[in-house]
Amino acid sequence: MYLTSHSRTPLEALTHACFSTASDVWSYGVCVWEVFSLGNVPWQGLGPLQIMDKLTEGDRLGRPERCPADVFELVMDCWAHKSQDRPSFAEVHKRLKLVSW
Repeated sequence: MYLTSHSRTPLEALTHACFSTASDVWSYGVCVWEVFSLGNVPWQGLGPLQIMDKLTEGDRLGRPERCPADVFELVMDCWAHKSQDRPSFAEVHKRLKLVSW
């Protein structure tokens, strides 16, 4: 298995193999995190079970130094525990247009 793929995968996909647009939004949030961390590997050094434990406990990746606060707030929303609480891609797009770069 490729470790990085697990580090981008939401809890419902890891535990129940449930994939949806909401799980894609989660993965998008991880990609944004990777960009602002200049290519760091999320959850580096952890295996799939350790990542699942962290996500189940509510842990999330921290804000990269270069990530604007309003962008990280959106990323955190992308990582909502319940998939129905995550923004749609239309909402992500709308919120990104409001960011002061």
